[in-house]
Order: sequence, then structure tokens, then C-alpha cells
Amino acid sequence: MIGMEKIRHYEEELTHRLIDGLAQIKHVHVYAPSHPVPRIGVVSFTVDGMHPHEVAQQLDETADIMVRSGHHCCQPLTDYLNLPEGTVRASLALYNTNHEIDLLLATLEEITR
Repeated sequence: MIGMEKIRHYEEELTHRLIDGLAQIKHVHVYAPSHPVPRIGVVSFTVDGMHPHEVAQQLDETADIMVRSGHHCCQPLTDYLNLPEGTVRASLALYNTNHEIDLLLATLEEITR
């Protein structure tokens, strides 16, 4: 039996890994709480000079990584954050792996060069 506490802890580790990795990539901006407690496995980010749809398409075509792009049904927030095109959003869950996070980060590093 896995248990909800183990699932929560695992998702927190994946989310922390993704946020920390994104923060290290030049030209990537992360939109997530700085304190780990209120986080969930959903991380939004943008890439300088690239439309979120373009980033999502390149992640899909380059590495079969599926993310969402756009306003995510929260246009008032994206307007408030001055993100007229929205963001790219990666959603993590129990079935994701550290390898997948590393692949997403490596692919983004390649895209942003």
C-alpha cells in the first residue's frame, strides 16, 4: 500500500526538483510560491521571447513532453501578472519520475539556447 502521505511527499519532491531546475535555466521565469508548503504539483513558467504555445509545441516535438499553455482558465491572474500570452504549465503526479523532470529541464535548456 502506497498511502496518501507517501504520495504527497513524492509529489512535493518532484515539484521542488522542477522548480529548482527551472530557476537555474537562463531566460526561464517560474510562477510558483517560494515557500514549499502551499505548493502542489502544478508549475507555471515562461521563456523570454517565446510564446507559451511555441514552448509547449517544441517540448512535444523534441521530447514527447506534454504540457499545457495559455491562460489556464485564470486570465485575470495572467493579466495581473502582466502575462498577456499566459504561461506554460507542467502538472506532476504520482506517476511522474525524476527522469521525466530531468528530461523536461534538459529540453528546456536546449530550447532556450
